[in-house]
Amino acid sequence: EKVLFLLNKLVSEKISAFPSNTLALDTKSKSQIQLNINGMGKKYEFYFSPRIDEDSSQILVSSNSGNTPFFIEQSFMDNLYQWSTKLRERTIFNLSVDKIKAMKIKGKEKEIKFSSDSSKLWNILETKSSQGGSFEIDISSIKDFLRSLNEIEVNKFVSFNPDLKEIQKFGFDEPSFEISITNRDNSKQSVLICETGEQSSLWKTYISDQSLICLVEANWPDILIT
Repeated sequence: EKVLFLLNKLVSEKISAFPSNTLALDTKSKSQIQLNINGMGKKYEFYFSPRIDEDSSQILVSSNSGNTPFFIEQSFMDNLYQWSTKLRERTIFNLSVDKIKAMKIKGKEKEIKFSSDSSKLWNILETKSSQGGSFEIDISSIKDFLRSLNEIEVNKFVSFNPDLKEIQKFGFDEPSFEISITNRDNSKQSVLICETGEQSSLWKTYISDQSLICLVEANWPDILIT
């Protein structure tokens, strides 16, 4: 869906004007960005040149399919940057009771473990609490909890493929919360969560399986502990 939306924005841009003969320059050699599109057995090349002056809101474009360059609005260039961010899925979780075998939520004062056997009866073990203990939990409660996690989305992407030094720099060596998930196929997912500051509603979040640091606006304490 996101790919189709981006492609639609690319192909629906309108030509705003045509340059005079004096502006019909060698756009290809002066281009800053080249866009290649392959489709229907053909290859199309578009060359985007710098703005003619600082006050201009238009850029000059030429293509291999025609000899006449044309102008489009400068705002179109926003569509050509940060594709990895724009096309990346913003949800953090895709959880269901049919796929998960166990989950551990570790906070600074409490640790909770969920697990299910082959018959999908769920048990919960709570430690580091005066009310700790093990007991069965209704599957509908688990579904509601997983649904609340699935609804959480990334607010801002911060860093892709961070190294250990960067992970520690953001404080993930001592996270406020750690979510560890084991699926029935034995694949695992780990999410580390840290506060950004007392006045901020954003939380620093590290998603291990995506090797991604991001900011998330969510009330993690209410979702994970209560």
